[in-house]
Amino acid sequence: MKIKSLPFILLASGLFSSISSADILTLDADQTAYVNKSQGETNFGTSNNLQLINVFASNGTFMYLSWDLSSLPEGALITDANITLFKAFSSPETTNTATITVRQATSAWEQATVTYDTRPTYDTLELTSLSLSDTDYTDPEGTPYTITSTALTDLISNWADGTTTNDGLAFFAPAMSSGTTFSFRSNNSLTPAYIPELSITYTIPEPSAALVITPLAAFIFILMHRRRKNA
Repeated sequence: MKIKSLPFILLASGLFSSISSADILTLDADQTAYVNKSQGETNFGTSNNLQLINVFASNGTFMYLSWDLSSLPEGALITDANITLFKAFSSPETTNTATITVRQATSAWEQATVTYDTRPTYDTLELTSLSLSDTDYTDPEGTPYTITSTALTDLISNWADGTTTNDGLAFFAPAMSSGTTFSFRSNNSLTPAYIPELSITYTIPEPSAALVITPLAAFIFILMHRRRKNA
């Protein structure tokens, strides 16, 4: 091997690539709460359950959830996200229906202090929804309900990269059988497996090939260049 080829070899050795990885991160909700219109100054942040009652009823409720995304690897590209809620109870367990809408919360709130009178604002865009039928009202405790959509995934991506402030999500039922309640477990659940989950599928981008000039390679290149000029 001729020495004049060495700089090229050293420079070329700077080419690198990395196999992109895919993984799933599952997070328990770090904040959960519900608020009730008929008890405007009451905080329910310590409740084991998150109650949903028709939002237009005199005792209508909102439910709020948030997740801390700080454990998501830096630079991760989110490809899918879904939320799983676990049933606590429903009342009465008869033939009922409900539609639960999911919106982006747009102002800060705290589980320990939020009330109906101080509830956060929410976006007008519906991210996704969950429809409940009569069979859902008779399902047992712990039954999982998964919610997902492209809009939800996009929002969580924006939370992760800082494009949008992460104030969590607002849930409410604009359509629900009169006089009924449907409840999910909160982050105070005595059964940890029933705490609301956010599951994020993400990839780590594959770095582009790059040419790295090491100090040794640079020194040899300059030395060879000088030799050629003096030859």
